[in-house]
Parts: sequence; structure tokens; C-alpha cells
Amino acid sequence: MVTVGVLALQGDFAEHEAILKRLSVETRQVRLPSDLDGIDSLIIPGGESTTITRLMAISGLVEPVRRFAVAKPVWGTCAGMIVMAKHATDLDRETLGLMDISVIRNAFGRQVDSFETDLDFAEIDGPRLWDGLGAIRGVTRFGPPPQRPRTPTVSVEIQGRAPRDVAAALADSGLFLSHGDYYATTVAERYGRAEGFLRIGLSVYSTASEVDRVLHALAAYILRR
Repeated sequence: MVTVGVLALQGDFAEHEAILKRLSVETRQVRLPSDLDGIDSLIIPGGESTTITRLMAISGLVEPVRRFAVAKPVWGTCAGMIVMAKHATDLDRETLGLMDISVIRNAFGRQVDSFETDLDFAEIDGPRLWDGLGAIRGVTRFGPPPQRPRTPTVSVEIQGRAPRDVAAALADSGLFLSHGDYYATTVAERYGRAEGFLRIGLSVYSTASEVDRVLHALAAYILRR
């Protein structure tokens, strides 16, 4: 049986464990390097990134988690993403540096300024992205079409180009997409893509113009080859 470790130093690790147990997934709380032995993946939950990084250093977990991540999946949510990033603003401890991203902490304001209100978001325009990618020669899409229930993320492959190279080129245009197979391992292995895919995700904040910007950048990148 697969065992998922949840970093349990601070934050909402109990909530992550509860969801995993509802899915009949074996879990283990990770507080010490020895807790990493025998688990198949690790979740770094949301919480307070300063506290988490400090406690990881005190517990001697920084290097063991880095070594763990070389061979096994690690998923960071909220503060966990900050901990996994290569760079994070206003953080007085080193991050794990697992993902080649920079994170601006409190970019949407501090938690003390948070509030709740009802918002009317338009439906996420998945078909626009899916159909637009299909119209670009040299792009292969993977996964079910947006008419079926699915996450708003499309895995794509650019013929003759490594996902890392495509992501780096798009980053030069201010478009930041993930690469590799951090959360698509099974799909990547099934299709024999050792380097994973380029993944393009939408959120409730994505606009049609932003989708078009990604499509135009990909098309321009392919023409430059």
C-alpha cells in the first residue's frame, strides 16, 4: 500500500491527513528524518512558512527532504509551496530549493487583512485553451477534453523540445509554467516521457486575453525553432 507522509511541524497537517484517510490512503506524520523512511511521497502543508522552515532546520529535515525529493514526489500547498521554492521574499531561513520558482510572500496581503465575500466568477475557459493548443502545429495535448470533469490543467508536449526548455523560453515573456512530472508521474511514465510534460493551468482568475497570450507565445516559440 502507498504511504503518504505529511510534514507535521506546523500548519494544517491534520486536515491533509483527514482527506487522505477519507481516500483510504495510508499516512504518516513526518517530524524527524527517520519518519521519511518507507514513505512513497511527501506533502508539505499550508501554515506559516517562517515557522515551518525554522522547525525543519531545528529538526534536521532540510537535507533529508532534499535527498528524498530526488527520487520521490513532494507536493507543497500554500506555505508548502514557499518552502519548496528556490527563492522566497522576506524569509529569514533557506528554502528547500526544489522548484525553480520565486514566491512573493503575502502578495495578496497578510492574513490579518483577510476577509470573506461572495464573488461571481465566470466559468473557467478551458475549451479556449484546449482548442487553441490543438490548433498549433507541433503541440500534442494529453488528458481528457474539457467537456469532461477534470482539473483545469492541460499537459502538453512540444515536438522536439524538452519541457524545461519551453518553460524557460516562456518565462522570458513573463509566462511561468511548470515542467517535469511532479504531479503527473503516472501519466508521464505511461507515455514514456522521462522529462515529463509542460503543464498549463487555469484558475478562476484567468481571462480570455491571458489564455490567448499563452497560445500566442507558444506559437511564436515554435516558429522561432
